Amino acid sequence: MQPLTATTFHIFTPANGLENVFREDEKLSAFLEKYRLYINPVAEIYAFCLILNHFQLVVRIRKQEVIEEMI
Repeated sequence: MQPLTATTFHIFTPANGLENVFREDEKLSAFLEKYRLYINPVAEIYAFCLILNHFQLVVRIRKQEVIEEMI
């Protein structure tokens, strides 16, 4: 099996209409915790923007060998 090459993604999500994605500090803290648990092991973050009504991330997927070591 060939190792996967690193790939970069721009991930973003707008809020629904005039809603805010992060209404309370607890929502932002929960988002960051989920990122730490589920995304950080497989992706490196290059840039991020967390605003009340949207967020944007630029991440690079780690190489397969690195992911296997982290898991």
